[in-house]
Amino acid sequence: MNGRIVIYTDGSAIGNPGPGGWAALLTHGRHQWEIAGGTSFTTISEMELTAAVEALKNIPERVDITLYSDSEYLIQGMRFLAQRWQSWGWRNRRGRPLKHRLLWEHLLQLAGTRNIQWKWVRGHGDNVQQCRVDRLAFEQAQEHLKRAKMAA
Repeated sequence: MNGRIVIYTDGSAIGNPGPGGWAALLTHGRHQWEIAGGTSFTTISEMELTAAVEALKNIPERVDITLYSDSEYLIQGMRFLAQRWQSWGWRNRRGRPLKHRLLWEHLLQLAGTRNIQWKWVRGHGDNVQQCRVDRLAFEQAQEHLKRAKMAA
């Protein structure tokens, strides 16, 4: 695959924790595709990380990627913190076990075989792509909320 792939990701949860959704918009040249999913009980942070994992799983190794997210947790984590947490035995600076360890491990594994630029973008702003994934993630969360209400 030649050329840079651009990815926008977002996560959503109704209730936080509660029903949640994630979404990603992937662009390669003139080609663009969306992926999305969700679960019945989760947090926004878990969905933000899941969106990045799911997007990167769709990209071959050794490809240049720019990944945009409005999650400072994701962007700062991948730019500066995840390798530190890993070296500390997946504990935070207070010595407590790190939340979402499996997702962070998966992200580090995926990032290790791809050239990724991690970029923060303001959420709920004027960025069309970010607004699109925000909407898709929320729709997924709403769908899982409906399913939960129907099951009750």
